[in-house]
Amino acid sequence: LRTADVIEAERLGLDLLAKLLAGGPPIEDAPVRLGDVWERYRTTCAGYLDNLKGTKQDAEHRARCLVAFFGASCDVRTLSGHDAKAYATARRAGLDLGSERTRPVRAKSVREDLGLLVTMLRYALTVRTATGGRWLRDFPLPGLKRPRELNARQPVATWERFTATRAAIARLAERATTDAERWRWWR
Repeated sequence: LRTADVIEAERLGLDLLAKLLAGGPPIEDAPVRLGDVWERYRTTCAGYLDNLKGTKQDAEHRARCLVAFFGASCDVRTLSGHDAKAYATARRAGLDLGSERTRPVRAKSVREDLGLLVTMLRYALTVRTATGGRWLRDFPLPGLKRPRELNARQPVATWERFTATRAAIARLAERATTDAERWRWWR
């Protein structure tokens, strides 16, 4: 039943029993494939369609990486935190995309990839099927911890640039005609 909650499991069991006793079809259990989720997300999700061209291209590359690792036919309902960790390890080392191989990446790229996966799965939770149910009934990755950059690369100014900036500020502050303008430059 894909739940550890006793009350939810009992409810799902009673729903199934009622449908079986009424002679109706049991709860549909068709796989929700990653390739289908990505295709539907990129073609129908309003949040994705509103993005700029560059943002869409970035998402397409990230989706290619996800599909290359998990496979287009991967049933997303079976994904787990272990799968996400395996993906993170493989992605950091570089993935084989078939015609090319990605370069090794840092934790931020993995974080963004998994963020796209989470967004697609949350979107699939909102999509209705032909029978009126939800395409994805439960979120498969609750509590997923996406990797964080431990030692982020941050731009650092050289000493020469720092001193040149300070000198320029001092010149502008000297040319100021009012105290308010002078204080603005020093702030």
